[in-house]
Amino acid sequence: RYEAYGWEVYDIDGHDLDVVQETIAAAKASDNGKPKFIKCNTIIGKGMEETEGTNAAHGEAGVPYVDNAKKNIGLPEGEKWFVSEGTRDYFKGVQEKNTAVYEEWQKTYAAWSEANPELAKELEAAIADDVMPAEEMIKAIPATEASAEATRVSGNKAIQEVAKLVPNYISGSADLHGSCRNYI
Repeated sequence: RYEAYGWEVYDIDGHDLDVVQETIAAAKASDNGKPKFIKCNTIIGKGMEETEGTNAAHGEAGVPYVDNAKKNIGLPEGEKWFVSEGTRDYFKGVQEKNTAVYEEWQKTYAAWSEANPELAKELEAAIADDVMPAEEMIKAIPATEASAEATRVSGNKAIQEVAKLVPNYISGSADLHGSCRNYI
């Protein structure tokens, strides 16, 4: 189908990580102006003979079959959480790098917080999810008169009241946001 659309299509074995890597590199290197599509063919539950290729591999197989599945795909037996040396090498130094980035961010945030104490307080409350309980919020929202009113109109009124009580409140309804009146 994608070839008919004019795409450059690669159809590969998604279980062969070398082929996956090579194909990604080839697609990136290809300069023919076509969009790229890489179809990685895989088998769900590969290596777990009892459920391989069936929807039972989503979780019905469970723990009894894990050791055999690991053996079937070439992982060392007896290691509950195997991490290959290649993976360890790939991630060497990441923690140190991230720690340095984090420490730099902490300095930047401290300076910003000092310059903007009210905003910092608001942000920290939002991060901590420090809001009044729903029961209190409901009591704090003024009652409205019973009348024939579209739910989107009454919903908008409720959203505005909640937003006054919860400064970090976010409302949304995808592409219907305007017609549902979810704007704050």
